[in-house]
Amino acid sequence: MPFIILLTTIYKSIDCIILNLVNLFVETSDIHHAIIAALCALIVLLIAIYSICIEKRKRKNKRREKELILESDKLQHKIIEKTAESNAKDKQIKALQEELDSKSEEHNAPKMQYEERMALLKQNGNCRKLLDNVKNEYIKSGQNYPKLTLTDTQKAYLFKAVDTAFPGFSMKIIEQYPRLTTSDVFYCCLYIIGLNEKQAAAITGKTYQAVWARSAKMNEIFGSNVDLKLILKDFLSQWC
Repeated sequence: MPFIILLTTIYKSIDCIILNLVNLFVETSDIHHAIIAALCALIVLLIAIYSICIEKRKRKNKRREKELILESDKLQHKIIEKTAESNAKDKQIKALQEELDSKSEEHNAPKMQYEERMALLKQNGNCRKLLDNVKNEYIKSGQNYPKLTLTDTQKAYLFKAVDTAFPGFSMKIIEQYPRLTTSDVFYCCLYIIGLNEKQAAAITGKTYQAVWARSAKMNEIFGSNVDLKLILKDFLSQWC
């Protein structure tokens, strides 16, 4: 029943009851009947008010439901737009990575010495930018450096840069030391390009204590307490 029709019906019913009560009061002098009639009228009035409130609440809920549907449609549209943008960026990253791979293969000489490969690695744009950012920041242990923290894409580029300069490095070192994890190898890449543990903690967003503990574990895996940079240099020099 439409809201306005409901109100009209209720008002007519109340008016009818009040008129009947007035007529009853005029026709009878019995006070008990008048009180009972008044109570009945009050009950009807309360029921009417309650019905009006219920109807208003229903109408409000319907409006809110429509608003939620509209908001949901808008959000769904935004999700579709963002997904399309993300897919486009992924394609761009893939194209750039393929271009980088092709250029790296062109520069990858099979008989290069360790020093030559290190020079090639440090010429890599991503490595050079990382080293410059770290050198320009006075890094202390126990502090966070959000602006230095690498994204997953930047980490992947660093992995690729080291594997290009030293072909197959990440696979070979895991073959020789199976207890190393992929995350361990990433830290190896950081030490290869010349970072220390404080700098490694800054760009990975880890605490210095956590990085130090990882280095200790890696020393155990390598079976040596020598500085990890020297261990890695010796490892790379053996098959360059």
